[in-house]
Amino acid sequence: MAKKKLDKFVKATQKQAREITKELERYLLGVKFSLEEKGKRNATNDFYQTVTRSGKTRDYPLTGRLRNSINARIKTKSNDVEVILQAGGLSGGGNVNYAGALEFGHGRMKPFFFLGRAVQAEQKSLKKDLQKFLKVELRDLV
Repeated sequence: MAKKKLDKFVKATQKQAREITKELERYLLGVKFSLEEKGKRNATNDFYQTVTRSGKTRDYPLTGRLRNSINARIKTKSNDVEVILQAGGLSGGGNVNYAGALEFGHGRMKPFFFLGRAVQAEQKSLKKDLQKFLKVELRDLV
């Protein structure tokens, strides 16, 4: 009798774990798009204005390749799930190899942290949302 109850409990928790994983994946998909949007908005505000942050008027054309290279992806490995935000790589037929220098700075150029600010903004709501998500889902197990 105890074995039947244990088997029933194991099946119920496994089913609930699958449902929680599906819900988490749906939630993280929203986080992915939110990160991309914030990163692209930051890049637009930082780099695509007519005046630079040093106060000089831009006298060169803007291609939009940096903004287009910003993307986020969800990476699942074993029990870990990561949402990765990145800029650079191939975009619009060319390599955006300067993305890291703009994000982190180099030489005498100060960093912009256009992606870092996006991650920081998202992390504020992420912790609260995940705590609510886990509380609601775990209550269903009992």
